[in-house]
Amino acid sequence: MNLVDWLAERSGRERVLLALLTGLLLPLAVVLGLLVPLAEKRAAAEQALEEAQLLNAWVAARAAEAAKLAPVREEPDQTFDPIGVSALEQGLKQARLWPYVARLEARSQGGIALDFEVVEFTDLMRWLEAAHPRWGYAFDTFRIEPRLESAMVKATIVLRAAGDS
Repeated sequence: MNLVDWLAERSGRERVLLALLTGLLLPLAVVLGLLVPLAEKRAAAEQALEEAQLLNAWVAARAAEAAKLAPVREEPDQTFDPIGVSALEQGLKQARLWPYVARLEARSQGGIALDFEVVEFTDLMRWLEAAHPRWGYAFDTFRIEPRLESAMVKATIVLRAAGDS
């Protein structure tokens, strides 16, 4: 039995209902199967583009702030003894950055790990400029990530004794 014979056996009402069902299900399947996933991918791509543009604007703003900072002073090739965790803590307190410290710990071979969850970018840079290199440490890791607030960053700093290479 083929489709034409099968439809011929149906009543007029059944054929109309089958036609309506086919006429509604086929477009619905196309919309749900093709158009909705494409729309979701487009929305995700637009969101990723917006995030990239915001990150680009944030980096440009931080670069403008960094340009306003005093130029780096050339230091003679002189190494200083590491000041230690407690002296670093005192320096953070004097710079009013201590409340923003999430982690400050001594590491092996005289290194220090320091994390800020949220800190103002320019305040952090001013403190680093004032402290480095006289504090006797060199950067092992220095990572800055933007936060939602415009001038705020998350920072991770891992230091090693300046004499260690």
